Amino acid sequence: MRWILVYFFMIIPAACAVIFSQSIKTRLMIGWSVGFLASLSGMIISYDFDLPSAASVVCLLAVILIVLSLAKIFLRIK
Repeated sequence: MRWILVYFFMIIPAACAVIFSQSIKTRLMIGWSVGFLASLSGMIISYDFDLPSAASVVCLLAVILIVLSLAKIFLRIK
């Protein structure tokens, strides 16, 4: 499970940043923010509901990517 966590931490924050920005500086800020918020939220959810921490973070990162992709499609954000 650890390799999935590492893979998701490398790919999903970057994919979320590419969806909303063209600038490298902005992409870095978005990617770092998504990664930080997902890891913090995943740890809190893991603690509160007594779940495995890696699985919580991976699921949360996947949900964030899906929600942001759907927001981009349906809200037509440029």
